[in-house]
Amino acid sequence: MLSSIFSIFRSQILNLLIPRFSNTMNLGFYNRSYVYSEELFSQANNLLWKFGFPFLSKLKNGSQEVASGLDMLRIFISLIITPVIIAYFLFADFFIEILFGGEWLDMIPFIRPMLLISYFVIIQAPFGMLYQSLGMPKVNTFINISGGILFFILLYPLYLMFGLVGLVYASLVSVICTYIFSEYYVASRLKIKNLKIN
Repeated sequence: MLSSIFSIFRSQILNLLIPRFSNTMNLGFYNRSYVYSEELFSQANNLLWKFGFPFLSKLKNGSQEVASGLDMLRIFISLIITPVIIAYFLFADFFIEILFGGEWLDMIPFIRPMLLISYFVIIQAPFGMLYQSLGMPKVNTFINISGGILFFILLYPLYLMFGLVGLVYASLVSVICTYIFSEYYVASRLKIKNLKIN
């Protein structure tokens, strides 16, 4: 519960900060970028949880089944999500110009880091499902809160360095760090290395 509340607060804080640090035009570019990147892929993440969590919950704790199940889930995500996000990232300017017109190309500096945020959130999702299915929700809470603290620490310095898009970079860095920590935790503490249980 606490983890979910903190995640929602962290994802929405930029919507509160952008108007404070920018003008109406940039707020419009930011909001449209968010809708066509993070919000779009958050729906995919929600669908993933609906079938991924029950799937992992049915597997036996500490067995080869868990490693195989986690492996299958991550491969499935990689095969579907990775090519879509890579194509969108590389040809974002083309898609934006075709769909909305050249005047919306100023979305690109926002939309590309947001796509990377979406990617790391989605590929980290199986870890969250694993913690929940093994009865370890506190791990998920700790990771979300730690990522949130890092996000708040980075907000102002990155804003000073990169301007408005620096606020998005702060979110990206925090999401990447929580993903790396999840990889480490699953490999070292849960003893799942290379998606195999020792």
